[in-house]
Amino acid sequence: MPPVNRAKGPFLFAALAFVVGVAVGALVVYRSPHRGTTGADSRPGEAETLDESAARGPVPAALPTNPGRPDAPAEAASPASTLTAPPTSDGGRSIRRQIADAARASLGGDLPSDYLDEAERQAKQYAGYQPKFQGENFARRERARRRLGELGTPWEIVVQIRTKSSRRFDLAELDEPRRGPVLSTTPLDVEQPLRPYAEDEATYVHSGVAPAGQMPILESVEVRGQFGWRPRDVGRVSIVVGNQSLANIRGRGATHTRLEGAQRMSPSFTGFGSGDVTVAVESAAVEVSFRGRWAPITSDARGDEKPLRVVLATGDAHIGPGSNRLQVLADHGGGNPHTASLDGTHNGYIRTISQRSVWDDSIELRRARESATFGSNIGLVPPGKVLRIRRIDWRARFGGFSSHSQFAVQAGGLEIVALAGPKLVGEEEAKRREQARAVVEESRSGTWTGEVLVRPGEESQTSITCSYYVLGEAVFDGELIDEPK
Repeated sequence: MPPVNRAKGPFLFAALAFVVGVAVGALVVYRSPHRGTTGADSRPGEAETLDESAARGPVPAALPTNPGRPDAPAEAASPASTLTAPPTSDGGRSIRRQIADAARASLGGDLPSDYLDEAERQAKQYAGYQPKFQGENFARRERARRRLGELGTPWEIVVQIRTKSSRRFDLAELDEPRRGPVLSTTPLDVEQPLRPYAEDEATYVHSGVAPAGQMPILESVEVRGQFGWRPRDVGRVSIVVGNQSLANIRGRGATHTRLEGAQRMSPSFTGFGSGDVTVAVESAAVEVSFRGRWAPITSDARGDEKPLRVVLATGDAHIGPGSNRLQVLADHGGGNPHTASLDGTHNGYIRTISQRSVWDDSIELRRARESATFGSNIGLVPPGKVLRIRRIDWRARFGGFSSHSQFAVQAGGLEIVALAGPKLVGEEEAKRREQARAVVEESRSGTWTGEVLVRPGEESQTSITCSYYVLGEAVFDGELIDEPK
């Protein structure tokens, strides 16, 4: 047997590897998704569909169209190579398809085209709106529309509550009916006084869903009804829109208050989604009506906005002679301002409206777990009158000393006093107390004299603000005079 030439072994192995590599490369080129103007999986003689084009993505524009001459100018691209696919994610499905699939899974059927169009527009306009979330969100909105119906033009929402104790209703509960109270199926007669021995607890709501692509402009709020189910009882109704107290009316007997303006709201205002409206009632039978118009959701309606102001107030909603007292107790509250105003309104950071004074020298402010406000002789300036304030006595207790610890008093929009925790004891001492969480408090008080006029509709500009473990009080001394002509 002739001897084997072992030197040829590596050469033969390399040659074999080269042949296999060429074959695999040819197969890959044949299967390339950019081969010609049809996709890799296209059938012979058939054009690529839009979904297949979206999955493939556009042909990179940087690739030369004449690879044989790299220095030659590029040739005109074919129409297929310049096709731009719609925005996609999730394996190449279009945004509209993803929204439709998510809505179908949640709704058990197809989402109507008006909601599908709006959901797609929002998902494309706002990067944070994920298609799956949009589909589920608009499916929930469609369920609410089927249950509540769609509001007309102009639109109106009515909330009626009758209670001897207290009852609170949030329009968001319409979106989750199982979690809310059992609603009456017929409207209530709020003009009749509450009967002492009758079962008068009831809630009736008329609402609906905003049309697709429309946002509500709130133009008026009207409150009417009866306060107090016993002669000496004081009733109250509080209305919160968004994070702002719109009205806080208290009194005895018949009441009728109307506010007018133009305030832009989100579509959820109408009772779908998070809900922007809360009505709280104590010892009263009242009806609260919200009315307004629609504006396209893509338009800028802020130029037409104006605050909602009281244009009508009857009953025991006006301030009387004597001093007006405002108190605010602020807990931690994230360091946010807790503001109460002369008209009885307050912002959303105040949780409780107290029926008695919240000033307590024995309370340890660092242990306060709920914010509260109290007012006496507060309300609206009667029509034709002006409140002339000539003296303001104020006092404040600081339990916190961070930059968030604030106390401020305003009268008719004029800043009377403004204090901050670090300025009371110095920056270094304030920092030391905050780090040590030392139970050390500081008190300040003072008196302002001068003259400020508060006209009807300007009551909210007279206020007191506390934040981050601060307890404050302001007493406004003045008199009601005839409005100057």
